[in-house]
Amino acid sequence: MKIYTRGGGYELPVILDGEIQRDILFSTNRDEEWLDNQLKIQKISSPEDVFDAAVTDQGEFTVLRKRKGPNIPPMQH
Repeated sequence: MKIYTRGGGYELPVILDGEIQRDILFSTNRDEEWLDNQLKIQKISSPEDVFDAAVTDQGEFTVLRKRKGPNIPPMQH
């Protein structure tokens, strides 16, 4: 049995919890126009809808949307 793994790579976070990480984005030689286009491709209208988005060392864009679920009140003890 062979297990294939992708190794040696890294991701640079360009959005964290809805906030654009501009310093990191610009360090990848990309700008907010590029980021907006990447979000549109994923059918995401706003960075605020993103939990985590990153650029890999291979130039790939990865994104995790924020989950929208029921409003559950905090548990009280």
